[in-house]
Amino acid sequence: YPVDVVDVTDPAAPHLATNIAEEAHTLAVESRSGKVYAYFGNYNSRCPVYDVTDPTQPAKLGSLGVNATLM
Repeated sequence: YPVDVVDVTDPAAPHLATNIAEEAHTLAVESRSGKVYAYFGNYNSRCPVYDVTDPTQPAKLGSLGVNATLM
């Protein structure tokens, strides 16, 4: 199933920004150096990583293996 990306810049008015065509079951979000990264736990032992600084234009940065450590 695709993943919904919800823009919560204004927590009082969250809205659907876009969808990412990844099957995912978990999500971690990290802010680092002015960027926002989303990590999706996938069913195929890969963790796709997206730059979602602009939630309407998520950019896939790559995938981590299941044993990778997030920094």
